[in-house]
Amino acid sequence: MTLKQSQQALRASTATQGADARPPPLPVLVDYADLRALFGIKYSRVHIWRLARAGKFPPPVSLCDGGIRKAWRSQDVEAWVASLSYTNVVGNEPEAA
Repeated sequence: MTLKQSQQALRASTATQGADARPPPLPVLVDYADLRALFGIKYSRVHIWRLARAGKFPPPVSLCDGGIRKAWRSQDVEAWVASLSYTNVVGNEPEAA
């Protein structure tokens, strides 16, 4: 399911079900464009690969045997985003009270 299809499904379900509608589930695998669109990850491709190689970002999975096309498991990316702290995102320590 592409981002456009997800957005259309969300609009359709919200229109028919009212305010109690849940957003559509995330796709199982996400590519680089989905990392930016769905998760707001604005790192370059090279930076993402460096983080993955260093063990600081979920490793990608190959979509075919020996293929170049890679994707990430959305649940792994969600867990990575949830594990980020304020200091990791902003890059400075919060002031002590």
